[in-house]
Order: sequence, then C-alpha cells, then structure tokens
Amino acid sequence: MKLTRPGWTVHEVGDHDRKKRQPIFTLDVHPDGSRLATGGIDAIIRVWTTAPIRNEKLACSDRVPKQLSTLDQHSGPVLSIRWSNSGRYLASASDDRAIIIWAIDPNGGGKVFGSTEVNIEGWRAERVLSGHDSDVTEIAWSKDDIYLASVAMDGCFMVHDTRTFDRIIKISGHDSSIKGVSFDPAGHYLATASDDRSLKIWRTADWGLQACITEPFIESPRAFVRRLSWSPDGASIICANAIVDSVFVAAVVEREDWSSQMKLVGHENSVLCTAYNPRMYKDSQGSFFNICATGSTDSVVSVWKINTSKPLVVIKDLFNRQVLDLSWSRDGLTLYCCSADGSIVALSFTEAELGQAAATQEVNNILSMYEKPVPPVHPIVPVAQPRPVLQKEPSHLEKLMDNKRPAPTAVEMSNKKRIAPTLVESLPGVSPFQASTSATASAPSHTNPFNPPTSNTSAYPTQPSYYPNSIPAQTFNPPHLPSDLLMPMTLPHPQNPNVVGYWLPYVNDPKEESSGGDEDGENDNDTPMEIQETDPSRVKISNIPAALIYKNVKARTLGHGVKRKSIGESRDIGVIEHTTKDVTIAAPTIKSSLFHQFMGAATVGNKELDRVEVRNAGGQVDMDMVEEGNDTEKERRREQNRTEIFMLSKRSDSHTKDSGKVLWVDYVPCRVVNVAVGDGFVGVSMENGTLRVYTFSGRKLLPDITLDAPCSILEAEGSKLFAITCSANMYEYCTRQRKSLIDNTSIAPLLGADEAIKTVQLRSNGVPVLVLSNGTAHAYDYKNLKTWILVSTIKYAKSDAWDKRGRHRHSSSSAQSTQSQHHYQQLQTNPITQIEIILNEMVVDEKLNQEMNLNNEEREEEESVITYSHFETRLHAAILLESPGEFRNSMLGYARRLSEDGFRGKAEEIIKEYMGPIFNRGEDFIPTVLGYKKRDLVKEFASILAKGKALSKLGQEYIDLLKQINSESV
Repeated sequence: MKLTRPGWTVHEVGDHDRKKRQPIFTLDVHPDGSRLATGGIDAIIRVWTTAPIRNEKLACSDRVPKQLSTLDQHSGPVLSIRWSNSGRYLASASDDRAIIIWAIDPNGGGKVFGSTEVNIEGWRAERVLSGHDSDVTEIAWSKDDIYLASVAMDGCFMVHDTRTFDRIIKISGHDSSIKGVSFDPAGHYLATASDDRSLKIWRTADWGLQACITEPFIESPRAFVRRLSWSPDGASIICANAIVDSVFVAAVVEREDWSSQMKLVGHENSVLCTAYNPRMYKDSQGSFFNICATGSTDSVVSVWKINTSKPLVVIKDLFNRQVLDLSWSRDGLTLYCCSADGSIVALSFTEAELGQAAATQEVNNILSMYEKPVPPVHPIVPVAQPRPVLQKEPSHLEKLMDNKRPAPTAVEMSNKKRIAPTLVESLPGVSPFQASTSATASAPSHTNPFNPPTSNTSAYPTQPSYYPNSIPAQTFNPPHLPSDLLMPMTLPHPQNPNVVGYWLPYVNDPKEESSGGDEDGENDNDTPMEIQETDPSRVKISNIPAALIYKNVKARTLGHGVKRKSIGESRDIGVIEHTTKDVTIAAPTIKSSLFHQFMGAATVGNKELDRVEVRNAGGQVDMDMVEEGNDTEKERRREQNRTEIFMLSKRSDSHTKDSGKVLWVDYVPCRVVNVAVGDGFVGVSMENGTLRVYTFSGRKLLPDITLDAPCSILEAEGSKLFAITCSANMYEYCTRQRKSLIDNTSIAPLLGADEAIKTVQLRSNGVPVLVLSNGTAHAYDYKNLKTWILVSTIKYAKSDAWDKRGRHRHSSSSAQSTQSQHHYQQLQTNPITQIEIILNEMVVDEKLNQEMNLNNEEREEEESVITYSHFETRLHAAILLESPGEFRNSMLGYARRLSEDGFRGKAEEIIKEYMGPIFNRGEDFIPTVLGYKKRDLVKEFASILAKGKALSKLGQEYIDLLKQINSESV
C-alpha cells in the first residue's frame, strides 16, 4: 500500500502570507480516474488532476497542472459532490439549498473572476435544481444515471429524472435531518439514513416504503454526515453512525431480510462515512466477497473484508480532525479520503493486497438474480482534456526574455484558437481510456491533446450510461501525459505464503520521526506532497487489527531506549521461603493518669468541655478485696484501687465555683490503656481488651466490646474509632451508624521482624493509614479492595515530583521530628503531603545515591520510571483518602510529565478512562470523582498536552471532541 498526502489539494482563504486551510467536506473521483473533485466550507468546488497524486515524478514537474478548475456558483458550503457514472456530469449539493449540475464548457477556462487563479478547463452550471427547504446534505446517482436523488435537513428526499432534470417526486420520509442516500445497483431501491435514528428503504417502482431499520441506530447520536454505501452486488448496505452496546460500529444491513447481523467494530468514535469498493473480489476457493472503507470522528480510516468482518488495514491519525468523505477509483485500487482539517489522502493498493477482482459478467449475473434486468453496459464519456499542460521547452532567448514578457490577459487567452479533438469510439477489447490514450499517442507532437470538445453534444450518448464494473486492473495513464513521464503505481508485495495476519503499513519511519512534528498537518512549501510506501522489511504482521499507527509522535517507552543486556537462559535462582508470620505489637505502658484536651468548642448542655481525664488504680483492681473490711477501710481501698474516668468542664475566667466542674464520672473494672476522642464520643481501651465508648454526657454509646487482645493503638476521627491490638489485629467501628467497618483484620502482612509502626492516621472517611519504620505508608481500603494498598514510600524520593522539604543529610533528630510533626498537624487537608513529610525524615541522600550507582542514561531511566509510578500511586491514594486538591494537582502534574516525554499510550488511556462513554452512559460510569466532573479534568489534562510539543495533536483532538459534545448537549 502507498499513502500519498498531496500538499496542494487544499481549499484556502486569506492573503498570500496568511493563507489558512479550510475544511474539505466532500470529494469524488471521476469514473475514468483522471480527475478528483472536492468541495468544502468555502462554497467552492475544485477539480484536480489525479496524475500528480499517483505519480511522484509528475508531482514535481511544472509541466503538469494540478488544479484544473474552480467552480464557484454556490453561496454556501458544499456538502456533497458526485460524478455521474457516465462521467458526463458533476452534481454538487450545498447548504444554500441548491443542487447544481455541472458539465464541461468547451469555451470555458481562463482567469477566475475576482481571483488570481486560472482555470485550465471550463465547467458551466448546466442546471440548478431547487425544492429543498434546508441544507442539501447528500446526493446520489442511480447506476444507470437515470435518477439523481438528494436528501436534506428538511427531512425530505427528492428524485430527479436526469434526462430532463425534472423532479419526479419529493417525499417527507423522516422525522429529522437526512444525512445519507444511496441507490441499489440492481435498480430496485433507494436507501436514506437520518438523524431520526433510522435507515429507510424506498422502492424505485412506486417510491413507496419497503422497510424501516432502526435496531443498530437506537443509541446513535446526531452526526454531521451519515454517508452510506450499497455493495456492488446489491446484497448489503454499510451504514455509518451505528452503536451497539455503547460501542461505535458500522452496521451492515443485509438485503435479504433488512436485518443487521454484522457489525464492523474497531473505531473509537462515531463512523461518519462509508464506501464500498466498486469491484467484487474472489478468494482462493472462488467465493465472492466485498471490500469497504470506513472513516470516523476519531480520524481513523479502515479498510475491511466484509466476509470476515476484519480490517485489511487500519490507519490511525491519518488526519488531525474527523474523516468526512471517501471515494474509490473505479478500478478499486485507490481510495481517496478527505477531512475537516482541510487535507486529502490517497491510499493506493495492489491486486496482491486486495485479491483477485471478479469479472463484470460475474457481478452482472449476481445482480440479475434480483429480477430487474441489469442496465446495458456503456463506455464512459471521457472528460474533455484541459488546455495545454505539456508546455514546449522554452528556447535560450525565450528564457532570457521570460521575465520581460507580460502575462497574457484573460481576453487574449479566450481568443486563442481551439482545436477540436476527435473522439475515438471504443474498440473491442479496449477500454475507452485505452482508446483515448492510443489516439493521443499517435497524434502529431504539435497537436495539443488538452483542447476541450466543441459544443457539438452529439459526441455524447443520447442516454446516460454507467461505467462497467469490469475495468481491467491497470495503472491509469492519462492520455495527455507522455510515456516517458509515466511510472508504475503498484508496489511489489512480499511473496510469502506462510505469512498470516493483517498488513499494517508504517506510515512514518519511527527513526525519521521527531516528537515535534508538523502539528498543523500542513506540508512545507518545498515539499509538494508526502508519499509513503510499504516495504516488505517495514510491514508489520499482526493478528490484532488494533495495532494502529501513531503519526507525528516519537515512539517512547519508559525504557528511554536504553539498550538491555541479553537475559540469557532462564534458570532457578532461589526458592520462596514463606512461613506464617507470628507478629505481635508491644503493649503500651500503663500510666497513672491519662487525659485528652478538647481543642474545639465541644459542649454538653450549656457547659463547654475542657478535657477527659483518667486516673488509673495503682495495681490490678480487685473488687472483692475492695469490699472487705469496715466502711472506712473499704473507702480507702476504693480510692487506691479503682480506675476513674472524669469529664471536666472548662474553667471560666471568673473562677466561679463551677470552674473545672466534674460533669460525670465512671468507674471501670480495669486500668485504662488508651483514650481517643471523636465527634461526639470518647473511646477508652482497658488492659483486659475491653473497648468502651461514651457520649460526651457520659452515656454508653455502644455496648462494651471485647477485642482479641489489649489495645496497643487507639485513634478516633469524625464518627470512626480505630484500634490495633497487641496481637497485630485491627478493628474499626462507626459510632454514628453503630456498625463494624473492619473486624479482626491482621496487619501482619505489613510487618516484619524489624518493622515497627511509626505513626497512625485515621481519615474522616474511616481509612486508616500506617507509616512504617521501613519507609513505606499503607492505607486499608475497607470499602472496595478489602486490602492494604501502598500510599507512598521513600523510594519515591528519587521522583521528580517528590517534595524535598525536610530532607536530612543523615538521620533525623528528635527536634527535627517534632518540627515535622507540627507541620504534619498543619496539613490536615493534604494527607499525602503529611505522609511524605514524615517519610522525608527517613530519607538520607547519601543512601539514595548509593542505591543509584548508575550511569547518567540509566539514572535518567530509573528516575523517569519512579516518577511515573509516584504520580500514579498518588492518584490512587488521593481517591482512597478523599483528597480532591492533591488528586487534581497530581493529575495535572502527570499530564505535564507525559507531555514532556511524549508517552501517548498512558495519556490516551487516562483521558479515555475519565472521558467515559460519549453517548448513552452506562451504569458503571460515574461522571464525577472527589467532587470534580471527570470531563472538566479531561479538559485541563488535554489543555496541558495541547500546549506541549509531543502530544499537542492528541490534546487538541480531545479539546475539540469535548467542545462538540458540549455543543450537541446544549
């Protein structure tokens, strides 16, 4: 396959120094393959010669014109252009509600009014057809050229008789805009596709409705176009903009029962245009099959084998914006594509790549099965060739005088004598194009083969005809080009019968690409066009069609291209030694008194609370011993052995008698080990493993809870109470809902022989965070994953995103630790930052440098890998710890790093994850995260990518997509 992107086939506006490309909405190649017509938003139709597109040598020659004609009769954007099958007429449709029928003008040509452009050949508006009440979106000729159908945004379709161009019928056939139309090649039906999410089949006999198909379009969104195509054997219609189970597809509707069993799956966004190859093909068993092409909003063009529903080739990033139209040459070997970015691409195939083409008679035999006789085969009416292109080589004197010679005026050019060519009738076994070529080759050298025909219309057949489907597989050689300028179009195909898979050509050699690229998709002035050819050594064989091509982005991996040593033969290097951990945590020291000071405004009634205080007994409390003896001795023993819990009110400034009043007191049977205060409750743990919870007024909020061992750590936050026992098990309770969140779950997997818990933090959402002495921090996800996840580690100190504040050169001192703990308290809203500040105390730069005893290239690689891991860990941790600010900052920092390095895969994955389904959001997709709208985050993420160099194109694509989604939802 060869890909050609001509730099001159553009629609531009503006001054010479400030020209800007305009979107090209539609294109169509002439049946004889010599011309390509394009139409766009500038309301102009341009006719180009295809020879320079297909032949690189001709593209560089000044002797061959590239643009043949400019047609400017429309007053609005041109939405559809189609050549008649005979090649005699060109029909165009516009949002000015008009359809114009163009024909060659023998006396045309010359300078275009109001422009510096000069028409090589002239076209005149033969007829202007009206009747639509809104934009005319698509047109189609019947195969025998007798009918011309048009559809519009007024929901109506019209059919004209092309012999007189009188309107036959106008039907309001849909409830919304009609965006696609196609004739049955057998002549029985007309198909129309609409934004009302239906495909309708109309009988040409009486223009009645034959079928209405809605199943594959129920979820489809509105689209700019819905170009559909009927297969050359009439057996099926390929339809754009279908969705099945929230997946964008092209639906294949079978003629037999008008059902859609086959779907072409692979595009990541709406399919906008489809086009069947006009040829049929046969496989090695002699079975017939069709080939079609699809283009979509995701800037991808795919070519499919319908019999296998698998793509022959998928080319991603072929354009910067959506693909809007497709057109096959009649020999089936060249596919022309246009895009809203204002560029055109030609994909040229060989017979070896597509398969053996079926003969015309074989296709006609299939069509004859549909009862209505197949129209007779007529030769194409060759388009009259334009005026001189092969210019006489100027003499030496003429070269010297060239810059003094005035340019001919339009009047002078129109007064030049024209020589009428002789049209040669087709000979048996010779195509019209071959006959025309022979006539030109035999003409005298001074005769100009580009002269247009005379006004004698008898040279054309009296009835419109269509081009036969059995045009021989050949390279089109336009008759006006000398044989010494011709070169073969096709490329050798690797002859390897053992190769199985899809041919995926490398559009650009990765070795030659740079991450900067040509972001606006325009060619340099010095390069007339861009041509890439597939070489056997550069063809990638894959059984996965999703292996798409990334253009203008330098291939990057986290390895940074560092060469790896051979790993050699795999061998056993060790055995995992796994034993069940028997981990315990040291019991805390029992203190004679404990208290917790209230920092906020906690009240009971009208009393402001000051603190909770615990006075532990001097020894183990023995209530039987306390009750022995007389009353005085009993009271003394009670005072010595009982453990008391007080709630004290805050002292007033006036030092009244109520100052520091005990609001309530409770006696417990065991000494208290820990006290924790939460939102409206006080939790105490006792040495016998009992956990008791009070309200601020002294009422038991929960029944006494018996843990598996004495509590070593007790934390409270909000309505949550969290405990870790000496047997290394943890418990958590929600006091407001009075239920268990974590029950008897071991923390032994985190602890080894030398690890200890450095700090414990309980988040308000109930997630506990443990910072360990080995320099790691873990959080327990009790809602979803039910396991510990990594929040951070001192290994991330090598990351470019690590905050180096608090970093010590050696070990940290107690004073520094106290300072860090103070900073820890000041950052309650940034838990990950708190954790990393604590971990920073453990980081020793010298130790890190020893671990990174690498050369510069290897150090760069490791730092990059760690930086990405750090960002990704922070994103997961921020969601679990419910830290929206840190989540957004990490997301945008991640985008900046991806933009710098050009890692497209990671960038596109995260964008798609947060973009979600574009249409018909499923139940699984949650549109927000931590209070942010996910698509707002995508917009910020994509904006950062768009400002960089390596991924600017990707970022702009998603910015445009979001704009389109927002505009359609308004």
